[in-house]
Amino acid sequence: MSKYKKYTQEYRDEAVKMVLENDQPIAKVARDLGMNEGTLGNWVNKYRREHPSARSSLCRIVRGCGNSNARIANSG
Repeated sequence: MSKYKKYTQEYRDEAVKMVLENDQPIAKVARDLGMNEGTLGNWVNKYRREHPSARSSLCRIVRGCGNSNARIANSG
């Protein structure tokens, strides 16, 4: 019997999606799923490294990153 728990790729993808799309802390999602926070953190970091454009798109949609400072500077 294996010492480590195996997770399917589909499960990993869904867990990462919960963190990124719902803007929930990794610790909370890991706790809700009954898994190690470090494991989920590794999955999220790997996804972010492999999909840098997805993160910047999400950032622009959710938070308007990069645009607020330009608006403030130009409004004066």
